[in-house]
Amino acid sequence: MTNQLDAPIAWHCLLGEVLEKLLSPVGLLVYTELAVMNKPPKADILIIRREQARWTESQRQRLPDGLRDSPASHLLLEFKYTQSLTGKASRQALAYDHFYKDVHELTDSDVQTVLLCAKQPQADHLTQYGYLKTSLPGVYQSDWPSWQPKVLLLSLNELSDAPHNAWVKCFASKLRAKRKAFEVLWNLMSHGEWSTPLTWLLNLLWRDWFPSPEGGNMKNEALEPINFAELHPDWKRLYLSSLPKLPLVDVLAQFKPKDVLTQYKLEDVLAQFKPADLLAQLKPTDLLAHIKPEDIEIYENYLTHLKQSSRATTVKAKAKTKKRK
Repeated sequence: MTNQLDAPIAWHCLLGEVLEKLLSPVGLLVYTELAVMNKPPKADILIIRREQARWTESQRQRLPDGLRDSPASHLLLEFKYTQSLTGKASRQALAYDHFYKDVHELTDSDVQTVLLCAKQPQADHLTQYGYLKTSLPGVYQSDWPSWQPKVLLLSLNELSDAPHNAWVKCFASKLRAKRKAFEVLWNLMSHGEWSTPLTWLLNLLWRDWFPSPEGGNMKNEALEPINFAELHPDWKRLYLSSLPKLPLVDVLAQFKPKDVLTQYKLEDVLAQFKPADLLAQLKPTDLLAHIKPEDIEIYENYLTHLKQSSRATTVKAKAKTKKRK
């Protein structure tokens, strides 16, 4: 079987699902891997404000710096978890911005494209692509006239510790920044009402990034149950990889043998045993019940041979015993 844990994690899908669970209750639409054209490529995340002319206060409390004050009603996010600012990432974001607005007939003022970098960009790369600091820590704006429309850059490690930044800052590359973000989230979730799925998703991230011998949760109290089948495949892999390494016998004890065997092909199961061991588990009547009529003579001849061999062995044994006497 293919080991699902070996598949790479699509981190933009995990961030997108956190944002979907976070922002949907305040009236924002969130899409992950949105097709910006009729065919691929696909942008990572799209957040849409539809009913209000401006972000409401409840929406601003859940959007990070650089997004919460944007006048655009469509936020197109390109998330880089394993890499920082590169020319390819910038060109990709610009292409998504262009095609999305072209297909959906939107203007520059309707859409703000944002490049989120989990790793902190190097100073020479910022200079190379014309990115300058703004008044907000971790938020950069390019001053290159040729880079129009402007793609905003968010460096997650550098964002302030304000509560509204914690939701995305928990995906930062530096463990200190992650931990601080989770501390802020724990405080937020202790004083507010949050959906069970959102709590679960954040706890899966916590357990993966800060594993403890006890396998503890971000929040001290027990988590409410959630339908595991509804989780994105990457969340499932993250959950399974965060579990303590239990002995195989303890893991298998949680399942019925038939449920385990259904995950394998019959030939793969039979290959683990010797023919003699398999036949030893069957009664003679079970074996004979599967004999085809045209094969009966073959089996009769074989049984006759066994009988003759058995008699010959017995005669020899008696002869040896008699000779000793």
